[in-house]
Amino acid sequence: MPEKQRILYILGSYPRWSETFIRRDLTLLLEAGLPLVPVSLLSGDTERRDDWPEVECLTQESHPSAVGGRSAMRWVARLLPRSIRTRLALRKHAALLQNVIRAANENDVVHIHAEFADLPGLLGAVAAERLDLPFSLGVHAKDVHEAKFSPDLIYGRAIFVMACNRSAAEAVRALCPSVASRVHLIHHGVDLNLFPFAEDPLEPNPHRLLFVGRMVEKKGLDTLLKALAVLRVNRPGARLILVGDGPLRGELQCLADTLDLQNALDWRGVVTPEEVKDIMDQSDVLVMPSRVTREGDRDGIPNVVLEAMACGLPVVGTKAGSLDEALTPETGWPVSRDDSAELASAIECCLAGRNEADRRRRTAAALVTERFSAHERITQRVQLFTQTLA
Repeated sequence: MPEKQRILYILGSYPRWSETFIRRDLTLLLEAGLPLVPVSLLSGDTERRDDWPEVECLTQESHPSAVGGRSAMRWVARLLPRSIRTRLALRKHAALLQNVIRAANENDVVHIHAEFADLPGLLGAVAAERLDLPFSLGVHAKDVHEAKFSPDLIYGRAIFVMACNRSAAEAVRALCPSVASRVHLIHHGVDLNLFPFAEDPLEPNPHRLLFVGRMVEKKGLDTLLKALAVLRVNRPGARLILVGDGPLRGELQCLADTLDLQNALDWRGVVTPEEVKDIMDQSDVLVMPSRVTREGDRDGIPNVVLEAMACGLPVVGTKAGSLDEALTPETGWPVSRDDSAELASAIECCLAGRNEADRRRRTAAALVTERFSAHERITQRVQLFTQTLA
């Protein structure tokens, strides 16, 4: 592969504590020798660790979630047609677009790739068009299901689109039918070396629940707190560890007070990936009460679900987004709807049936090994890129 055949690899903001899949994929792509020039449009919400890839930030502006979430103007903008939002975004980010073009020229890139079909996809597609370069795209969840910009512009010139879950792939095909044949379903996956399966038998009297993720509407944490209140009627010792942070934390703490759960919750905040693994080892079940929001936002396959399955932690979750690609009645306890009583019942079944929980967690671990190994999935991504450089 000629040295000069570089790929401009555009991220939205970097680093973000919740986007472990972005860091892992970028690390593995670089280790595979792919000639990437990684850049981010905005700075992230956490400090880069020494073992995380280096990414040049094209501006000092921060991602909105890092400084307090959506503004009232952003909510108003949602009411505008996508064509108008596209023009307004290009006008607002004209200088940033020039920075993308400058980065492409300075690094002699021959291909532009964007992760996420919102601002990175918009600026990447326009930059590729102006420079007459091939363009590709990676899509995930919210960026597709809450599509902001004109689909024909975002997807129309893409030589391939990588979707990390089935729901996102189907959404792309619906938004832009002309690109349907160029959509590739490639899951992110888990580094199985970091999440080895725990052979130790499950404890007979468990009560430690775990949630890991951002505290935003689509995660359904209000439903989980209500489910915990129901569960504690018969299991007064049940506790919930909450790992993560987000704009809804204050509201959730108020709800916890209303439900008299102050002594049942352990708010850990943002922790390192290594600490997440340690907390999993001390927990009895991971609960992922995802939902589809009114705006259409939803999870794909939450990374933490695959990590829990890999290391043998039983999983209970709501069938929203693409969670059912991994979570089935054979691999865990899927819940059909966003309902606290139903969620509490599924958690109780998991905690009460230790033999059945052991059977399902072993099946889940085998599934992750077979279908969600990060190193095998990254090979598929590398192949798509190298085909364009041949």
